Amino acid sequence: IKSISASDLNFRRDAKILILGGDGGIREKDITFTLKKQFGLDSESYQWIRYDEMKNFNYQTLQGTSSYCDVIVGCIPHKSGGVDNLIAEFENHREYYTPKIHILRDPNTEQPVQLTKTNLIEAVKESNKVKLANLNK
Repeated sequence: IKSISASDLNFRRDAKILILGGDGGIREKDITFTLKKQFGLDSESYQWIRYDEMKNFNYQTLQGTSSYCDVIVGCIPHKSGGVDNLIAEFENHREYYTPKIHILRDPNTEQPVQLTKTNLIEAVKESNKVKLANLNK
């Protein structure tokens, strides 16, 4: 098993988790509380772009960025950020995106799902943000 160091991670120490869509299953105060309680992360550790804001989201800002260490993708509009299927863009071109992409899916149907406390916790457990926090302990 290769050990990882902070220099192996291609983002800044203050990089955020970006949450895209997923509205309806969780409120922002629940996200803040869950991240603080489960992982010790404060409200400055993430940014949430809600479903209705996704049409104006420029997904290309995630290419080569060091500002975000992870992107958690829930339900988003079919046409987001000027592309017909943003989830397919992320899946088919992962090599273009510096942040780790976590797509929340229903295990039975493989369809994107709303953000919930449970799937938020599961995605953040696997996040670069938590890996970096563990390196700094």
